Amino acid sequence: MGYCIAMYTLASYATGGLGMSQTQAAALQSLLAAGFLVGRPLTGMLLDVGGRINVAIILNILAGASCLALWLPSRSFALVAVFALVQGCTGGSVWVAAAPVTAEMVGTARSGSALAMFWMLVAPSAAFSSPSAIGLLNYARHRLHKDGAEAYAISIGFSGGLFVLSSICLCGAKLYQLRMTREHKARQQVQEAA
Repeated sequence: MGYCIAMYTLASYATGGLGMSQTQAAALQSLLAAGFLVGRPLTGMLLDVGGRINVAIILNILAGASCLALWLPSRSFALVAVFALVQGCTGGSVWVAAAPVTAEMVGTARSGSALAMFWMLVAPSAAFSSPSAIGLLNYARHRLHKDGAEAYAISIGFSGGLFVLSSICLCGAKLYQLRMTREHKARQQVQEAA
């Protein structure tokens, strides 16, 4: 959901929040796509090198931090462009990491069923991400009387917060994995001793 909010709100933020031209907004979307082009294959390689869950945690933290530290205070094309590149490289990591992390957590035999459940949860959140961002934007404009970039602050914070929440959930998965690994090793030692 954080990924979809960032992806679909960026151009609107540039034009409606910062008063940039349509050309500049399109350039920002292109930079975001360029980040995807670099980030997704790089994510795949990093998952193998640094550990699947570890890298997924780091990338979600970076995606959330980019929303909160780059996008939220940005008031210039240059800073929004840096955000677009960073978000492109890190924000779409869920699509690359989903299958490897799932297979690591449940094993390859059960990964088909687990991924089906994952996609069933992702689809509604993706469908409601843009309406949620628009609802938060309208709330900021009409109830809080914010305008310009300030009106987007709640949506941006929500997007960043969702990435951070995702990394916290992945930390829980990592702790579970570590516990299961310790229990498995203990069982092996008992069997070897017997």
